[in-house]
Amino acid sequence: MGHARKRKDCYIIPNHPKLNKQLFDALTGKNQQMFWQKNDFKNNVGDGCYNELITIGILLEEDILKINDTPGMAAVSVIQRTTVVRFYHKLFAEWYAANYLSKCAGSMEHGALWFQKEFEKINPVDLQFVFRFACGLNKKASSRIIKYLKGIKDGQSFAILCFFEQVGETDDVVAMVKDLLTGGVTITSTDSRLLQRSTIQILDIAAKSDSAPAFSFSSICC
Repeated sequence: MGHARKRKDCYIIPNHPKLNKQLFDALTGKNQQMFWQKNDFKNNVGDGCYNELITIGILLEEDILKINDTPGMAAVSVIQRTTVVRFYHKLFAEWYAANYLSKCAGSMEHGALWFQKEFEKINPVDLQFVFRFACGLNKKASSRIIKYLKGIKDGQSFAILCFFEQVGETDDVVAMVKDLLTGGVTITSTDSRLLQRSTIQILDIAAKSDSAPAFSFSSICC
């Protein structure tokens, strides 16, 4: 999932535009949705998509008992059996949502206000992989996402993690490093080990670049 990932690996999981949009809306809505009625979900994404997800095992069907409290219902009809579907792991849902985000954020069809509105729907704490996967899928989307993350509170550190999802040429990597390190970098004891390691790796790339400017490194707190 990091910078060593091969580009072709991104397409092992089937891609379906209708599914991508549905999951982006479900994950970023006011009330996050993780379960769907089987028939509703199947009708929305199509039979082919549904059957494929079930066959490869990332979408699961579950039978549940539902209480129907509609007035006038016969006692025998109060408890009904229904089938719902959910993804085997939330990461799969985030992957499809990221496909939608990467396509939109990487296109020229939308303006800055649209990007701002869509990005603000995504909680980077709860849905970090929607941002990170999208950065790995689309270089233009990655640039816009990282620019946005650098502008939100405490977003600089998360932008560094998203940086490592981008697969590109050495010159592209160096250019992104320069942009990320503008203004200095701070590593604190409250950062995760992964975040500390990622920051140090970025600094190492900058130090080895012949054209790297003199970056400001704020502090390392133990």
